[in-house]
Amino acid sequence: MKKIIFSLMACALLGVVSCESMLEIPQKGVVSYDSFYASDDDALAALTSMYAHFTSEVAGTEGIDNPEQVMLNYSADDILASGGNYADHDGFRGFCEFSYDNANGTLKSAYSRYMTVVYHANLVISNFTNENKLKADPKHTSAFTEQAVAEARVMRAYLHMMLALSWNRPPIVDRLQEGDDLPVNAESQEQVLQWVIDECEKAISSGKLPVRKGTGDKDATARMTVGFAQFVAGKAAMFKNDPATARKYLGALIESGNYALVPSEEFWTNFHRA
Repeated sequence: MKKIIFSLMACALLGVVSCESMLEIPQKGVVSYDSFYASDDDALAALTSMYAHFTSEVAGTEGIDNPEQVMLNYSADDILASGGNYADHDGFRGFCEFSYDNANGTLKSAYSRYMTVVYHANLVISNFTNENKLKADPKHTSAFTEQAVAEARVMRAYLHMMLALSWNRPPIVDRLQEGDDLPVNAESQEQVLQWVIDECEKAISSGKLPVRKGTGDKDATARMTVGFAQFVAGKAAMFKNDPATARKYLGALIESGNYALVPSEEFWTNFHRA
């Protein structure tokens, strides 16, 4: 009986050894980091991912929940977070009652979502420029990667502006963070806002940002453009108490003729699908 058992075990082991080589195949559906960020297609994929995360994390909703919208709008006397009972939408009601603190889940979620999209913007910038920890040159550059970097730069600047206006002096995350990096808060809100203005100017002066072609150009409303960069720089300058710089960027935005105010009777259509 023992001979039979040993024989079966030997056969099983031989079978395992003989099949092992068949397992040494490339893992499907996985792209090596070392071989990525090396073409225009890779740049497009990274830029698309940035916009997708902005749509889902910042601009999108989960039912009625949009952390940014709640944080910025519910702290008002004329808004009430209603629900089936007092405990319903508790995180929202904290803003209505001005009773929230840093443990508020909506507040924490808003910050986390901003930083998530900053990370995806930095994936574009740090991999297609030398703005990374090692100052390493990118594997690939082209006219398109320069455009992708310019768009990601404006996105990152906008998010930092919103972080500064909401949290005063957040860390300036100006490159892809490594595991041993420990970001620290900026010295002041003014420092963050000046960095935002400088980043927008860098993107505008690159000449690579898309330009909206008139008020009927709907495609240009779905990405970072020269006009949006001018808006961000102008708004950051206003909050920095620098009206001259604000006039420079917002004046250029108005004079471009590519944007117009929404008529009063159509104001309700803002943020609603056609």
